[in-house]
Amino acid sequence: MAKIACIGGGTGLAAVLSGLVQKQGNELSAITGMADSGGSSGILRDQLGALPPGDVLKALAALASDSEAAERILRFRWDQGVDERYRGHTPGNLLLTAMSQFADFLSAVRALEAVLECRGRVYPAYLDHVHLFAQTTHDREIRGEGKIEEWIYTPQVEPIITDTEKIDTIRLDPVPRLLPEAADAIRAADLVVIGPGSFYTSLAAVLLVEGMREALSRCYLVHVVNLWNNPRETPGWSAREHSDKLSELIGRRADYIICNKSFTDGKAVASYLAQGYSPVRADISGENVYCSNLMCSDGSLLRHNTAKLASALVWLADSSG
Repeated sequence: MAKIACIGGGTGLAAVLSGLVQKQGNELSAITGMADSGGSSGILRDQLGALPPGDVLKALAALASDSEAAERILRFRWDQGVDERYRGHTPGNLLLTAMSQFADFLSAVRALEAVLECRGRVYPAYLDHVHLFAQTTHDREIRGEGKIEEWIYTPQVEPIITDTEKIDTIRLDPVPRLLPEAADAIRAADLVVIGPGSFYTSLAAVLLVEGMREALSRCYLVHVVNLWNNPRETPGWSAREHSDKLSELIGRRADYIICNKSFTDGKAVASYLAQGYSPVRADISGENVYCSNLMCSDGSLLRHNTAKLASALVWLADSSG
């Protein structure tokens, strides 16, 4: 049985976990960021002083024994027909926030794991109230993960393709300390997976935590490179540039890199290109690189093929032992 720890946030972390839970017999853990300040999580932070539950809940749903049902129930969003106080919230966000009022946040996560019969453990990277700050190349400071994502992803008119403003640096304020239980999960793992996910709002928001470099210093580390570059976040980065930037962030190289090499859905690809996105070019090779066709189409969205990705990760975990 391999112990696999996955680090990240958002849909990227959930995708990796959803593939790995289909591979029986592995001990899984997920370490998520806690800087979310947009949407329902942001409202709960501002109005109740709650820790943002969004990324934790995505991971819990992915690890649930019935992940499809958990996803439908926890992440259903009330938008109409209810009191305006509940609009935009999900049952999962409200439930985890309510549970954390009676106990500490980590105990609430453990209780919800038991209810959902999760096939793995979820660890918030920290339990501090922090904000993510981005500095752009035009010397603009953007406060809060929600505002940063809004600036990165809000659909633009054609000029986005030639717009030169992009994220220059990112920081957490205050800088939190890595949760000891999360550090233990990383150190105990046979394999630690970083990515895929938004480089700054999903990955950096976890990796900039004090103590993370030390926790990652001796592990067998795999970097799953994104499929696409956002023009305001990672403009034109190749797989090598993604790898280099991650190394700068954590102070070491990944032992293994997984990247996609083929973009086959012409219609969906054309839609991404029209929005200014660029495919991550697979410009690295060698014994420590797995480069294959890992992309699948989910309607108009192009995602990692979770089954193929999970197979590669489990093989690496078994090999590392």
